[in-house]
Amino acid sequence: MAVAQSLNPAESVDRLYTLEEFAELQLEGRVELIDGKVRQMGNNNRVHGELAGDLYFMLRPAISEAGLGKLCVGDISILIDSEKNRCRAADLAFLSSAKVSALGDYSGLDQPPELVIEIVSPSNSWEHVQEKLEDYFSIGVGQVWIVGPVARKIFVHTSPVDVKGYSEKDHAVLDASEIIPDLQLALTDVFANIEQAPSAEDSGD
Repeated sequence: MAVAQSLNPAESVDRLYTLEEFAELQLEGRVELIDGKVRQMGNNNRVHGELAGDLYFMLRPAISEAGLGKLCVGDISILIDSEKNRCRAADLAFLSSAKVSALGDYSGLDQPPELVIEIVSPSNSWEHVQEKLEDYFSIGVGQVWIVGPVARKIFVHTSPVDVKGYSEKDHAVLDASEIIPDLQLALTDVFANIEQAPSAEDSGD
């Protein structure tokens, strides 16, 4: 059984890792590999985990019952550039059956998902979110949803700059049929189990 380990701070700054070395580290917490350097991110809070679980159970039946592919959850590693040793960690990712069949030896996903979902955490900066958007679309991801649990909004990106916002306050319904046929998500359902927060720091305004 592999034992999770913490990374020595000095080593995390100075040491460059290959994708293979990174996969063997078994590091604690949420991590990404950015051009060979390990980036350790803050741990997810309870709301983040609840929302990821709720979205998984909302999307999974439509995907599995129609045999559309696989829905992954829980900091799934997505390969961005093998030559640059660059991979990102996503909260949820949907991969079509054709791309599942084409997966190689990489321990995460080495095919671009049709859909990536990122839930905003207090530790996320907008710069970090924008970097991830650019990386995802550079490999051909179809859509990226940025979910703001404080603002209770979902921003659907079809490119780093093309975006449509949906708000629970407006009783919006997100039509996901372009990615997952016949799937529509009412934002009142998405955020039903999430307590109302007093501020809107993750509104993206």
